[in-house]
Amino acid sequence: MGYKLWLTIALVIIIILFLASIIEYIPSNNGEPGRLSIVWQKNIKTTIPCTGELTVSSQNIDNGRCQFQADLTMKNCEGKKYYVFEGDSCSGTYICSREIGEPKSPWKCTWEVNNGPYTFTLCADSDVKARTSVTC
Repeated sequence: MGYKLWLTIALVIIIILFLASIIEYIPSNNGEPGRLSIVWQKNIKTTIPCTGELTVSSQNIDNGRCQFQADLTMKNCEGKKYYVFEGDSCSGTYICSREIGEPKSPWKCTWEVNNGPYTFTLCADSDVKARTSVTC
């Protein structure tokens, strides 16, 4: 009868080790809470990165002023908000913004400032996606 008890304990330990090896913790990502998953049931998500393109054109207008036009294209950034800032970060002088709701989202915005050299930054939420420098 002693060997049956040891066999049962060994079997329980093997089952516990097997379960521990096939269950894994998937950390929180993009606002989803963390969770446990069985290895072969894990959701495999292909994440396409959010990218942005920024082109700024300038035109001299009277009294030492300049008009800028930003042509922007955001790709795979649904649900984010884009911003254009003067400066080289996502916290410079605010120029314009828009909510992104489509896989490819083109947009234009125009504004006027004094003549001179400028750097403009395109951000999706608070992530830099593109930067360009223009002199007018």
